Amino acid sequence: NFEFIDDKEGFKLIKASKLTKENTNVKEVVEKINIDLKKIDLNKLKSSEEGIVKLKTSSDFDHKSPEFKFVINKYLIEIVSSYLKCIPILTNLSLWYSPNQKLIENSSQEYHLDHEDYRQIKGFLFINEIDKQTGPLNIINKIQSNNIEKLINYKMTEKNKRVSDKIIQDLKQKTNIDENIITGKPGDLLLCDTSSCFHF
Repeated sequence: NFEFIDDKEGFKLIKASKLTKENTNVKEVVEKINIDLKKIDLNKLKSSEEGIVKLKTSSDFDHKSPEFKFVINKYLIEIVSSYLKCIPILTNLSLWYSPNQKLIENSSQEYHLDHEDYRQIKGFLFINEIDKQTGPLNIINKIQSNNIEKLINYKMTEKNKRVSDKIIQDLKQKTNIDENIITGKPGDLLLCDTSSCFHF
């Protein structure tokens, strides 16, 4: 019962129950991160001028950490390899906090593509329940995103990569755009080609 990331979609949400069934250590990872979060005063970070605050970076994890063992699990590597058509390289592992207290212009709160590579998979493991009120990731599938890129002559540069809500709303009058709002429970994992799927 292998999971695939549909090449036309470019993203897939895998439920915590499926990850547990496939012998990943997802429950251990969520518990470990919750213990780490109790040591951080998140209230101090709520006024951040950034949409996303990095609490931990790759240097905070070693090969023995539950988080590292989770991302190199055979089940997940098979899914990502199948989509990328090659053996993936892990370039980053981090813990993010998104305060979701205010709108921040020209931030990750606006539609964009990521520019690290022309094709990649980023995994977002939900530590808390994510609903429509808690700032869920919004994704436009790969096929529709490719169409948007052509229609607006999108340039993936750090300075110009954000696309306003107004542009997306105007495009909806000309072409089919489905905005997928990704909600889930703790332990659910979203895999997304953020270089190919517009997201915020």
